[in-house]
Amino acid sequence: MLRPAPLPCRCEVPSVRVLEGFRLARIEHHWYLLFRAHAGRTVALAALGTTRPGDVYCDGVRDHRLFDKARFLDMAIIEPRAFGIRSGTATIRVTDSTDAGATIALRLAMAQETEFLAEEPGEVRTNVEEEAGFLTKKLSSPVDLHILAEVEGRVVGIASLDGSTMSRFEHGVRLVLGVRRDSWRQGLGRALVKTLLDWADTRGIVRIALEVVETNVGAIRLYESLGFEHEGRLRCRTKLGGTYFDNYLMARIRLPTNAA
Repeated sequence: MLRPAPLPCRCEVPSVRVLEGFRLARIEHHWYLLFRAHAGRTVALAALGTTRPGDVYCDGVRDHRLFDKARFLDMAIIEPRAFGIRSGTATIRVTDSTDAGATIALRLAMAQETEFLAEEPGEVRTNVEEEAGFLTKKLSSPVDLHILAEVEGRVVGIASLDGSTMSRFEHGVRLVLGVRRDSWRQGLGRALVKTLLDWADTRGIVRIALEVVETNVGAIRLYESLGFEHEGRLRCRTKLGGTYFDNYLMARIRLPTNAA
């Protein structure tokens, strides 16, 4: 059954029809036809030509002029999600190159507000073109997922999973989380991490690891509540002023049901 395409973004949507089970979405400067494939992966059929009213996208129609010009991409992306938090509603979605300015501003603000992050204010990447290139690279990667949270159009949090394409390590990812201070204790960090965990579970990720400074008690409690366990301690890992602090190594393990 043919149905109108949903409208997942704020930009003008091509006048096309999309078959049931597919979704039209704009990522970067291109329109993609998204559908679910095996192992929970989202595969994108990217139309490289311009769309015209009446174009119909569907799988298996090899002689369709747009299908023949298309390419398949295995991308680490998620559907935009809305979460109720204490101060209202947060929208969580993937980052792309158009978010470069907002993510730079967020990281600069967080670096000035808290000592829990790795970067000092002067160490944050501030070149918009470099940030845009970094976000584009992460968006096209099948093993990395970078997301952000918006509240009333303002970016207030970011989180990521970074993986490996090496066969011995592809079952694991590293988690990083950052939230603006005025959005702490709102449920936003939990919503961001839960989004990452849900994606990792659909991909069959076994190991999700992270590192957190011992003074970040709130984050440690959050991770513990979501199933992360302590694996070790890195002594004198973080230096704040003239004082050294330990970092905890934590991980959540989800072995396949058929694992020995």
